Amino acid sequence: MDELSQRQKQILRTVVEDYISNAMPVGSRTISKNFALSSATIRNEMSDLEDLGYLEQPHTSAGRVPSEKAYRFYVDNLMHLSRLSLKEIEYLKNYYDRRICQTGEVLADAAKVISDLTQYVSIVTPPKASNVNVASLQLMPINPIAVMVVLLTDTGMVQNMPITLPRSVTAEELESMSKFLNRIFAGKSVDSIHPGIARYAVENEIADQKLIFDTVCGVIESRLRQEDEKVVINGASNLFEHQEFSDMEKAKGFIQLLEENKKLGRVINDGGKDVSVRIGRETGLGDVSIVTATYSSGERSLGKIGVIGPTRMQYDKVVSVLDQVGKALSQIFSETTALEEKISEDGK
Repeated sequence: MDELSQRQKQILRTVVEDYISNAMPVGSRTISKNFALSSATIRNEMSDLEDLGYLEQPHTSAGRVPSEKAYRFYVDNLMHLSRLSLKEIEYLKNYYDRRICQTGEVLADAAKVISDLTQYVSIVTPPKASNVNVASLQLMPINPIAVMVVLLTDTGMVQNMPITLPRSVTAEELESMSKFLNRIFAGKSVDSIHPGIARYAVENEIADQKLIFDTVCGVIESRLRQEDEKVVINGASNLFEHQEFSDMEKAKGFIQLLEENKKLGRVINDGGKDVSVRIGRETGLGDVSIVTATYSSGERSLGKIGVIGPTRMQYDKVVSVLDQVGKALSQIFSETTALEEKISEDGK
């Protein structure tokens, strides 16, 4: 890595932060307001930073703008996390207080909080099936050949899945099957649910219900695979608040990306375990930046929260918001998991 002098670092930080705030090329006159240096000295330093690949000059008569390399250096070496305002902290607190008893909507609300506070597009991936355990499975009758499968995980998330059965069943059979499903799957990873499991027990204990067992497990497995590929998105309209997307063709391409759930989910989940900042070409998606953080339950990672926007992003604010929302989500899921475990223990 190029070794920058302390003065060059200070100038580079000023250029990056001014450009993020104002979206205008930064000239030596703007820099001189912050430093007791002559305009000539500043121009020379900016010229050196341009030669090193940190600054770019969009027009010969204009000031400089940061390059992707500059944003990378800024995030890694110069950035100080932004302090959230009292109003923003209160907004986060209200979000957390509302969600304590309404876990089912927690991810959609988290996405809204992130987009509201950052003014970028927020993305949240749900807990992957491999990261959560079955708390209970219940089969509820709809009609003689249809049931509602209610899957409750140890993180408090509920999945309701209507299933058409291969034959009509009695209430007694449903109760028996529910007990069998719980005995086989409760406490195990959700992605362990598939028709091929526990063949010996199935063939020796519920042979006459094997087809029903296979149908129920097959539908659950298929549904959970689809859920793993989903992402929650909020704030797409925020795109048009940033000049980078005033070009309708560029904005259209970005919106098309947001509609590609599978691709977007993979990109978000590719981020590291903690806070990850990927800039421009590092994302594999072109001229955008992606910042992600992990939410968890205890030591167990569950999913990702993130922001996607222009490379001219307010990184210090975004990282602070994701850190706070990630902590709130982790606390909600940890408390829910502890409650589910207590209920499970009390029921034994």
